[in-house]
Amino acid sequence: MVGDHYESRVSRSQLIIALSAGARIVLTLAATVLLGRALSAADFGFFGLVVILFAIARELMELGTGSLAVRETALRPGNERSILETLLSLRALVGLAFAAAVLALATGQHEPHETALLVALAIVVPFLSIGALTVVFQLRQAHGPPAVAVLVLQCAFLASCVVLYAIEAPAWSYAAAAIAREAVGVAWLAILSARTLGYVVRPRWDRDAMRLFARKAKAFGAAAAVYQCYVYFGPLLVWV
Repeated sequence: MVGDHYESRVSRSQLIIALSAGARIVLTLAATVLLGRALSAADFGFFGLVVILFAIARELMELGTGSLAVRETALRPGNERSILETLLSLRALVGLAFAAAVLALATGQHEPHETALLVALAIVVPFLSIGALTVVFQLRQAHGPPAVAVLVLQCAFLASCVVLYAIEAPAWSYAAAAIAREAVGVAWLAILSARTLGYVVRPRWDRDAMRLFARKAKAFGAAAAVYQCYVYFGPLLVWV
């Protein structure tokens, strides 16, 4: 009976993931079509840069660490909190380093609004480390709440794009909406994970634990890094 219940939860979780992914594709496609009509080539390129920077930041923070955290927690459930804290610390460090790079990029922009938006992006990026807490939902096969959050945020972003298009808002406002979506998503995930765990996960700045965790994640990360460089290199060239 327990096994059947677990299999049912896994099947339901996989269905939620599949449906969520399909819905996100449709919503993203709709937003892309709208943005293609609303923005000039240069403005669309900058918007794409903002989106890609967020995506690259997430991938650099991930690089196999999430899979490792799932494995380690499954092997040692009693250490879940310390594993999550170590993972959060590692991703926060990566986020801070990436934010510094974005700030350097911001100084080279000619348009004040582009500089301001990249600074805002750099402020949000370190908090993407909260994405480490998706491990909580993977382990419990409880993908429903985060999937709903992502879909609601994507729907809200699409709706905001429609409104901005209707009122003929300036081009930079679309990138600002994308940054706001990421910021709200971070806060929402933090709330969901705290409710699920019953406590708030905070970074654990234990150098030895972080070094050991990073060493274990090396094999996962190398393969992921090569693949993601291949995926994002083309779009970055288009912006340049």
